[in-house]
Amino acid sequence: MSTEHQQYSIDNQSAAIALYAAAHNIGIVRSYVDAGKSGLTIARRKGLQELIRTVSKNEADFKVILVYDVSRWGRFQDVDEAAYYEFICKQAGIQVRYCAEQFENDNSPTSNLLKALKRMMAGEFSRELSAKVSRAQYRLASMGFWQGGPAPYAMRRQMVDRDGTRKQTLEWGQQKSVATDRVVLILGPAQEISDIRYMFDSFTKRKKRLSEIRDYLNSEGKKIRGKAWQTRTISGLLENPIFTGRFIFPAYRRARPKAFIPKHSIEKPLVHVGAAPRLISDRQFELAQSLLRQQRARVPNKEQMLEDLRQLLRREGRICLRLIHDSPGMASATVYERRFGSITEAYRLIGYSPKGFSYTPIERRKQIRSAVLADFISGITSAEGTASLVPKRRDTFLINSQVLVSLKFSVPRIWRGSTRIWTLCIHTAKNVDIEIIVRLNPATNAGICDYFVVPRLADIRGVYHVESADMPAFIGAYRTTDLSELVAALGRSQIPEGS
Repeated sequence: MSTEHQQYSIDNQSAAIALYAAAHNIGIVRSYVDAGKSGLTIARRKGLQELIRTVSKNEADFKVILVYDVSRWGRFQDVDEAAYYEFICKQAGIQVRYCAEQFENDNSPTSNLLKALKRMMAGEFSRELSAKVSRAQYRLASMGFWQGGPAPYAMRRQMVDRDGTRKQTLEWGQQKSVATDRVVLILGPAQEISDIRYMFDSFTKRKKRLSEIRDYLNSEGKKIRGKAWQTRTISGLLENPIFTGRFIFPAYRRARPKAFIPKHSIEKPLVHVGAAPRLISDRQFELAQSLLRQQRARVPNKEQMLEDLRQLLRREGRICLRLIHDSPGMASATVYERRFGSITEAYRLIGYSPKGFSYTPIERRKQIRSAVLADFISGITSAEGTASLVPKRRDTFLINSQVLVSLKFSVPRIWRGSTRIWTLCIHTAKNVDIEIIVRLNPATNAGICDYFVVPRLADIRGVYHVESADMPAFIGAYRTTDLSELVAALGRSQIPEGS
């Protein structure tokens, strides 16, 4: 369930399942629960992931799975995804029963038709609800009301009723209790207001670095929500237009499946002037943005970069990515990797050996990447197909002038000396038909661990972290150790005209 609401609360579902089990002489041995989780994706649903993993590995000590109704698998935008998880259970010889549905799940034509209809209705419910919520949020934002989330530093949230009468000021973590009330931003404590003006004045007028501002605030014993100041926190405040009285909604847009974008949704951010008290002038704010861009554009030479690392090591006693990121004036870890081949090579040049964490040298990755791309193109050509590189799109090929295939490479990170972790970034919404992620393993001769072949119809989006010995079942379903058959099939692929 995503919220405690009506029949879909955990207690109500559990009670209905318990009554069904008692009426059919079934003993409940275990419950898999995803409380407060969205049903649009399986990514954060640990309960469903554990159920599928248990069933897939034949570790189940039960014969029947009781589900409240069809929509509890998930309100997936691809109706086949819920059917896929149910099929995994049935394939393992485990019966699936629905406790609140008016039909028996007996694989009859009527049952299959009703389940398909229910799955489609569940996905459509989410799309319609998203469209309604999106329109309501934009309308309220256009009226100057704050749309969720904590108030910015130096400001507070205040409730107002439908007549505009000011009510209680909300503290950190508090929520409004009346649905018809709205929230506006007001000025916070004088000390926090002074801190914001100090940051802008120090950065734009006195030309102080972010680290100097951070050190001063921490030396004065000041904190932000109980934590010490960091340079990235200060940088975020300097970039926030709310201090000029401008409220931008949404401040950023999360990547969503194409099928889930509501119809007639407003794609451009809404800018409301005067929705918050003004603390900084527009001119000073634009100057701060210009100075921030200039700082990020500076890339020192190699000797200066190594000297920055030495100073960081002397100052902190150790080096890690977070410390590099938080140190103003230093190049990012990505720049170090490009300049020196890997971050560990830069560490080696200054005589530092990090404990328990390592990266793959970039030259080794380039060699493996070149070999995989060459084999891919050679396989397509051997099958009498054509593969042309798509301009301005990295490692994306057009096969036989019809099928778009994107290749990505995932490099392992070794954590605490033994655990290998790969990051899989799956974004099949980017107008490709098939996305192939190559999991690299430089410890082997070939340098390749396996492949993940994800078609666009799978409708999987997100960033997933998998280990060498364990991965979610819904990710493992797309894993293969050999691409030869796929490449040969792509080389022969032809889509009939008019289809």
